[in-house]
Amino acid sequence: MFKKLFRIVYILFFSGFASNFSVYAGELDDDDIFSLTLEQLLHTKVISSNGIEETLIDAPAAMLVISQQDISQRGYNSLMEVIVDLPGFDTVVTGGSSPLTTYQRGYRTPQTTRTLFMIDGRVENHLWSQQAIISRQYPLTMIKRVEVLYGPASAKYGANAFLGVINVITKKGAELSDGEDELIAKAEIGSWNSRGGELFARGHHSNFSYDISLRLFTSEEEDLSSRWGFLSNDLYSNKSIWGPLLALGNDGIKFGQYADPTDDRGFFANGQYKDISFGISQWQIDEGYGTDFTADKGQVNGDWLRSSKQYYFEHNLQINRKLNITSALNYRESRVWG
Repeated sequence: MFKKLFRIVYILFFSGFASNFSVYAGELDDDDIFSLTLEQLLHTKVISSNGIEETLIDAPAAMLVISQQDISQRGYNSLMEVIVDLPGFDTVVTGGSSPLTTYQRGYRTPQTTRTLFMIDGRVENHLWSQQAIISRQYPLTMIKRVEVLYGPASAKYGANAFLGVINVITKKGAELSDGEDELIAKAEIGSWNSRGGELFARGHHSNFSYDISLRLFTSEEEDLSSRWGFLSNDLYSNKSIWGPLLALGNDGIKFGQYADPTDDRGFFANGQYKDISFGISQWQIDEGYGTDFTADKGQVNGDWLRSSKQYYFEHNLQINRKLNITSALNYRESRVWG
């Protein structure tokens, strides 16, 4: 009894600490946490703590859930902005080729390699660097909720979950009524000639369901050449430093001046027919160096491009109420070049 009471007090305390964040999974229509009953709050379904669906009160970990209502109400424009706003995370946004570095529990690392990042339970950390590369390539319109697990989870998820887990749960066509389709389009425009667009579609027709999402984002990014001096155009264009390199360029822009272009894109699609599921995720980010290097050490519009491709096929065979057999085939390809 005392143990259960302690869990209740802990969840209520954590929900207050998280301010306007919700600690329920988004299946509830009412997104005001103070209007929920205690039973609703404690029996919210999550899957990231053990890899199986269970209630929040039974999950053996400290967890926070950001619903799609939170994303809309707080005005996030990218998944990167969601991560930056998480309690318990320290973040560094460089505007560079690794635009976001985030870490938990004060364990600072040069890259985000100690937090496991997943989409629907499938690992997204880069195969070569093990880095969680979270920028502007993920469509927000496809997200149902974001489950954040605080603390080590390596016993379940491996070494990359040393500090915690971020698991993005996407919206599925099977959640709609039979014969129903949904289409969402989103466009954004902002400072520094930033342009973005998203398209999300899903549907459910008899034994078949699907969901497809696409995101494109481009920006010239903020010009920081006059901000601190170590990124000044005087250094970028100094012939005694750069010599004949100034005759070259990248992304159609000549070296010798501050230029930090961004070109990110992502495509995600899933389908389900009876007990067979299949899908693809593919993204690429192309971003300049930003503040990664001083102007006498690197030209800002040099870049490292990163990409990921992932294909999966699953078969779920339900023998009876107590026996279920799942067969899964997954192919991943990560690339870094530039």
